[in-house]
Amino acid sequence: MTDLWDALSAVGTCAATVVAVAIATFDSRRNRRKESEQRLEDTDREKEKARTVIAEVDHDLTKAHVSNFGVPF
Repeated sequence: MTDLWDALSAVGTCAATVVAVAIATFDSRRNRRKESEQRLEDTDREKEKARTVIAEVDHDLTKAHVSNFGVPF
């Protein structure tokens, strides 16, 4: 009977290990996906800010005027 309990204990330990690895893998993939989405959002926000900057240079190149119409973050 002790051998049966030892076998069941080993199977339970293996099952718990497989479940723990599966959860860790799922969590890691989810975190990478969130980080990737955040980088895309940050890039889009930076592009949007860059679109609101206007630079003008006089014909003789002696003066330049830069205007930033972006919303400060």
